[in-house]
Amino acid sequence: MKKNCLIILALLSFSFIQAQNSDTLNNDGVIKLYQSGFSTDIIRSKINSSPAKFDVSVNGMMKLKENKIPDDLITLMVTNPNGNAAKNAAGPGAGGSAASSVATGIYLVKSTTETVEMNPSYITSKKTDKSMQLIAGFIDADIRVILNENHAALQLGSIPKFQFVFDTLRNNNENPWFGKNSSPKNFFLVKLKATKKTRELVIGKTSAIQENIEITEKQKIPLKNKKIGPGVYEVSPVTPLEPGEYGIIFSNATWDTQSGKIYDFSVK
Repeated sequence: MKKNCLIILALLSFSFIQAQNSDTLNNDGVIKLYQSGFSTDIIRSKINSSPAKFDVSVNGMMKLKENKIPDDLITLMVTNPNGNAAKNAAGPGAGGSAASSVATGIYLVKSTTETVEMNPSYITSKKTDKSMQLIAGFIDADIRVILNENHAALQLGSIPKFQFVFDTLRNNNENPWFGKNSSPKNFFLVKLKATKKTRELVIGKTSAIQENIEITEKQKIPLKNKKIGPGVYEVSPVTPLEPGEYGIIFSNATWDTQSGKIYDFSVK
């Protein structure tokens, strides 16, 4: 009898492990989903909600590229090789310590029980519009940063809701974006100008005398925030957003292609 019970327990444990493994997403799973015609938004949601074991080695990434997996999905896999299921289960809105329960960052609030981590886009170039200066040397020229594509992959409604999660245990100089001394007030919501192939943001002006990097008050879209836990804030626009391209940026961002990031999204 005892021997039979042990056998049954062993079989149940094996079945449980097999079930867990079958739900674990890997590179081949992402490739199959993409080749089956699922949109990148659906695959992104699957990555964000599933336990995963991604091969993000050079060979693994090359295979993904050979199968034409979009760069934004590969980036998500590289930054979250084990998936986001564990972080989402903890939930930044639970009211616990942000440092111990969930990674710092900006999360999209999809419902009262579901949040999804947002992944920023990085600027691809920076340019200065000096055409007017050639005509009149005293006129300031705009300094712009450029994002690839004229629309964001993430499409939201007119009143999106976000959660900002800060690490309450770290100093600001160690984690300037989401460190102990950061707050939602250090972030700006701005509208991006869409062209035929890109999106642009004016980040300052330059003249023959000096260069000034600054997001003007006119560019900033008012945000309201409410603290819902240690280091966790609920953030949303004060008024509904018009259709267009938007981005959340850090007030003291360094605007280069390595660190110039924008949490971008589209409003339908």
